[in-house]
Amino acid sequence: MGAHIALRVRLLVLASGLALLAVAATAAQARPDFTGRWKLARLEVDTTMPVSSEPAPFYPQALTVTLEGEMPSPVLTVERRAQDDVRTDVFRIGVTEGMTSGFLRGVSGTGGAGGSSSSQSADWKGATLVIKKQRSDVAADGRVTRALRNETWSLDARGQLVIVVSDQTNDDEPRRATLTFRRQ
Repeated sequence: MGAHIALRVRLLVLASGLALLAVAATAAQARPDFTGRWKLARLEVDTTMPVSSEPAPFYPQALTVTLEGEMPSPVLTVERRAQDDVRTDVFRIGVTEGMTSGFLRGVSGTGGAGGSSSSQSADWKGATLVIKKQRSDVAADGRVTRALRNETWSLDARGQLVIVVSDQTNDDEPRRATLTFRRQ
């Protein structure tokens, strides 16, 4: 009878180990791999939005994405290329980072203060990566300009990277676009 109990315990331990492996594999699949080089395959811009006086949002033609480090906060680097413009963003996943700068101009007699603040974050929401960037600029005359950019990254059924972008300045309606990239 003791051998029978020992066999049951071994089978229970083996089954528990297999269940843990299945959970780990499912968790790994829940976070898709966006690393690599991507080329823009399709750009869909919401044309129902009113024309804004703000400059057009930056929509890259190609991306290079790298991910370094381990959980809980690996570093995501995104190089975005369009025409002659290259922009690189670095995000620590799961961390909101920011910067504030300011200046006083009272000495010249014009008075006022100005400055800027910005923050960015990247975090997982299930199988979707959500990137948020905000910037506020205060002019010397006190005018404030706020810019928000939200991106949701996911893979479609064909393995293409789909980025849904929402850009908003001040209280204007957000401008939305969907960018679909294929791996190079």
